Amino acid sequence: MKYQLGSVTRIGNRKENQDSYDSFSNDEALVMVIADGLGGHKGGLLASKAVIRSVASAFKKEHGLIDNPAGFLQKVVLDSHDEINQVGARSRPPIQPRTTAVICLIQAGLAWWVHVGDSRLYLFRQGESFFRTRDHSRMEELMQDGSLTTQQALTHPERHRITRCLGGPEAIKSISISKAVPLQMGDIILLCTDGLWGAMRNQRILELVNGYHVDDMVNHLASEAETLSMPHTDNITIMLMRWLSTSQKPTAILKNQTRKNRKNPTPARNSPKLKGEVSDAVGTLKAIFDEYEKELK
Repeated sequence: MKYQLGSVTRIGNRKENQDSYDSFSNDEALVMVIADGLGGHKGGLLASKAVIRSVASAFKKEHGLIDNPAGFLQKVVLDSHDEINQVGARSRPPIQPRTTAVICLIQAGLAWWVHVGDSRLYLFRQGESFFRTRDHSRMEELMQDGSLTTQQALTHPERHRITRCLGGPEAIKSISISKAVPLQMGDIILLCTDGLWGAMRNQRILELVNGYHVDDMVNHLASEAETLSMPHTDNITIMLMRWLSTSQKPTAILKNQTRKNRKNPTPARNSPKLKGEVSDAVGTLKAIFDEYEKELK
């Protein structure tokens, strides 16, 4: 695998940076993760760090290609939720820390992702904004039903009210994991907290991810977000990957994964599976994204 990876985090004008982030890789796979601890609950940083630990622990057990990407991502989400609650229960006095999260797995020229809350993943292709995750938030619901425009969303009083998170007494009822998305040379995948997208329009983000080295991209993005949101700058965390090539044909990997998944299906608890024939997974990206977004409703 060939790619460039850059990341940055800024505290803004907050007293504490409750964002956590990291990436993990071997010769065949890369996992990127960002978590944004909820400031309205005690222990936001504890929660976001618990997500990173859960991802690190799960990835450490993998060697080379991950046989069941969807199952891996589901396990990480469920393990993170449990770990956060355990951390809260061990605190004195007990607390209920919570966090958002976005996690992306890349291997064999394919990408899978999962998110909870309003931390986002963007896919940029050929100088255009190709896809972004749909926030689990009240603001996103209003935008989707036409009650709110993108411009109005920037200043809406409920723009930070999320409808899903990791941690807390509620069980995770639904986990929406993307289908396998084939990557093209030059594709850019951007993970970020709301400290970035809450400060600038998507078009401006697109402008700043073109024509720079990845380290320059993330720093330009963070600096402009800080400037635009002053004096109320939130924590800002960004991770950006530019895809340069693939060492294996996605079709071969998907055939292998489909065969193994049929023999070893993912356990219950809203188990996601790689569904359909290989042609469904490597065919029209619009169909992939449409199906993914239906699961978010």
